[in-house]
Amino acid sequence: MIPLWLVLLAAAPPAGVDIAFPGPAKLRVEVAVGNEWTTFLDKYFDHLDRDADGSLSPPEAARGFALPLPANREVEPDFEKLDSNKDGKATKDEFRAFYLQAGFAPVVAVVKPPRTELLHLSNALFRHLDRDADGTLSKDELRDAPSLLRRFDENEDEVLTAAELLTPNAVERSSLPQSQLKTTTTNGGADGVLRMAVGKKAGEIAFEPSSDKFKLGSKANEILGLNCRVIAHDSSTATGSPFGTAKEFYLAQFTEALGTKPAVRKADLEADTSLQSLAAMFDSADRDGDRELTRIELQAFLDLVELGVASQVVVAIEDRGANLFDLLDKNADARLDLGELTRAKDLPTLERTKTANQFRLSISRGPVAPTFGPVPIPVPAIKPTVRPAAPTQGPAWFRAMDKNEDGFVSAAEFRGTPALFAKLDADRDGRISSTEADATKP
Repeated sequence: MIPLWLVLLAAAPPAGVDIAFPGPAKLRVEVAVGNEWTTFLDKYFDHLDRDADGSLSPPEAARGFALPLPANREVEPDFEKLDSNKDGKATKDEFRAFYLQAGFAPVVAVVKPPRTELLHLSNALFRHLDRDADGTLSKDELRDAPSLLRRFDENEDEVLTAAELLTPNAVERSSLPQSQLKTTTTNGGADGVLRMAVGKKAGEIAFEPSSDKFKLGSKANEILGLNCRVIAHDSSTATGSPFGTAKEFYLAQFTEALGTKPAVRKADLEADTSLQSLAAMFDSADRDGDRELTRIELQAFLDLVELGVASQVVVAIEDRGANLFDLLDKNADARLDLGELTRAKDLPTLERTKTANQFRLSISRGPVAPTFGPVPIPVPAIKPTVRPAAPTQGPAWFRAMDKNEDGFVSAAEFRGTPALFAKLDADRDGRISSTEADATKP
């Protein structure tokens, strides 16, 4: 069987970034990308090349708009740097090289620093478990973690959420350190390579350690470092194009402003407060520079922006700090179920100040900023969480007892004797799975 990463490499040459984690340890993230980045830059070049001679003059380059970079930065076209061989013109190869060097690359990294609410959640969970308040979670205290369900599970669904663990009146004064993560373009010497894909192969993940600083966890998307844990996934929650709906809106606005006229002038748009977004695009969209904008010109410009928005793969690394909640939340669903709380007993003794750092890593097609040039980019819609359908596996008694329909029967849900429950709970995780229910009849 051909390894997944070879299949991905055959489909498209990978691009990537290096991420330096505290330790230190460097993880390379490689993404199989298509030709979206090259296609956009070539189209952008053609948009600026008014005389279609295959090169940009200083006036043509000056018409360019700023492209977004991570960390709220942007890059403007700079003819002195574009014209790398100093022959008085800029070619497509020089154009691509300029933007690649400036940081507008096929794959870019964005670091999201720790959030205060995550720190508060971790501290609250630690306090609830640390019954003797000595700053350390002993084996006995970790073994008692399932009792949290009885104390805080307000809706009795046998899972704990952040809202249930954080009391409304709890106020903490705390400062968060800046993230220690550093990112660069790939330059060799990584301690492990994480290979991911977007598009049709989204969700396919392969990890290859190259030193003892990283190892694969219990799942394909879990990477364990010396004092950190990384959960990787693709961002598949966004629905539709991040720009398609906005593009249609801008075109509808322009059509109404155009009326029966063949074109509009910038002053006409500036005079209407509801058309300020269109006015801001005017100079970039007016390709022939006649100070009049037609619908064809605006359509072509917005098509170009749409290509640009989707031209990059963004590797987002969320630094979640030394987070006890994430350490217990093995499936990263932002909830602690009975199984996860029961498995807390398998952890070593934990000191508050030595909890492993938790990171979430995801990849998606751009954008990296709320604007692309002069055009505002809306935030993609997020699919609402859908409650899973009632389980269909397991015998009838099992499905009847599974009141919260989570696919397990807990001791509280079980309607038999404690001895029978212990017999059915073969793996001793505090709940009966459908497989365990099928194995033994009550």
